[in-house]
Amino acid sequence: MPNFAYTYLWKKHGLEFDNFVGFDIYGKDETTNYTSGTMFHWDGMVLKHLPERFAFGAIGSNLTQITKDRGPLADLLHGFEGRASGVGPLLLYVAKVEKPGVILQLRWVNEFLVTNLMKGNMFEAGITLKMK
Repeated sequence: MPNFAYTYLWKKHGLEFDNFVGFDIYGKDETTNYTSGTMFHWDGMVLKHLPERFAFGAIGSNLTQITKDRGPLADLLHGFEGRASGVGPLLLYVAKVEKPGVILQLRWVNEFLVTNLMKGNMFEAGITLKMK
């Protein structure tokens, strides 16, 4: 999964901008003789950091299959190329600043413009440990 990530912190305004671009490249499943197509994905996030330990913002994403699936079933489905976009809110709380730092996140992403993929809403709760 080759990828590139970039974060820009605009400390004067308490803003954080994150971007992640990557490609998911799959191999052939020998049992089913099926190879999924290469997926391009972009994820972006904007956060407003409040004084102390809170932040809120928005997250957006785009997933686009750039090559067709291959194999007998894929041929029947005309390559089955998929795509989806999503956007939603994000909350962040820094539970512990000292090493190891602990950050808690809540995210909700509503998917739209979905073709040939499952559509839905994603709710995610996460914990990040900062060791440095």
